[in-house]
Amino acid sequence: MRKKWHRGRGVKFYFTLSNAHIPLSGASSSLWESVELVWRRGGTTAVTSPARVVEQLDLATGALSRTATFHELSLVCTLFRGAAYEPKLCEVSVRESAGASSKSASAGAMELDLARYVSAAAAEPAPRSSELEMPLPHVGTLRVALG
Repeated sequence: MRKKWHRGRGVKFYFTLSNAHIPLSGASSSLWESVELVWRRGGTTAVTSPARVVEQLDLATGALSRTATFHELSLVCTLFRGAAYEPKLCEVSVRESAGASSKSASAGAMELDLARYVSAAAAEPAPRSSELEMPLPHVGTLRVALG
């Protein structure tokens, strides 16, 4: 398959995932002590430092909740424009922190189109801020601000 050639219509955008928080509900993540948020676009990967999983017991119901909160992640992407910005797909996933071992287990991933979060009429190349809820299979729902 031939790669499309774009003639100078590319605009660089600086995307940031911030305020990322996930309640861990999947069985595969029940024993994890720390997790990482991974953001992939092509050959570029951004990974947070390990976030400690915090357990909290609701004394009224007896329910145990496990949550993780992540630091900010950033990626620079070039979006190409015709009548509108062309799709730019990336993947966001949560995985167990590898720690001393070199292997880590990934529990859930979701594809995200960055072009949906850029204003086509923007005078300056800046993504518009959006609050997202991304369901990650076998993990939970990742709540994050994309800007």
